[in-house]
Amino acid sequence: MRVSEGYQTEERKNKLSIVHGFRDPVTKKTKHRVLENLGYVDEYLDRYEDPIAHFREVVRKKNEARKEEEASKDPLGSVYLDETMAENERAMKHLGFLPLSSIYHELKLDRFLFNRQRSRFMDYSLNDVMQLLVYMRILSPGSKRHSYL
Repeated sequence: MRVSEGYQTEERKNKLSIVHGFRDPVTKKTKHRVLENLGYVDEYLDRYEDPIAHFREVVRKKNEARKEEEASKDPLGSVYLDETMAENERAMKHLGFLPLSSIYHELKLDRFLFNRQRSRFMDYSLNDVMQLLVYMRILSPGSKRHSYL
């Protein structure tokens, strides 16, 4: 997120807005989304000595809060108490990959593979394939073909 300043030629005023930049997954181009229109700079001159610096500080705090929130997110997802498992499923089979997944995400292998795949056109996810192979080879040693079957 950042503070964007735009000059309105019709009204001859500087307009402020908080903008978030992101990459469009379809076109692979950078786009910006206006999160909040703050109004004109001269509206804030009586409240703040330097309105632009004030709102930049506000955006910096919001960015820090967003980063802390993302860091606190569990990469494994969450488990809900109202979820049920089928009677014939083995619970230990589903929980064995959790420590491995934690290590996998700490090493940021998912980000690495995602970034590698960006420049290539594939119908499958390299990250999903890598996770399948790594988890299965550790939990159930065998050949790569055995992991797939």
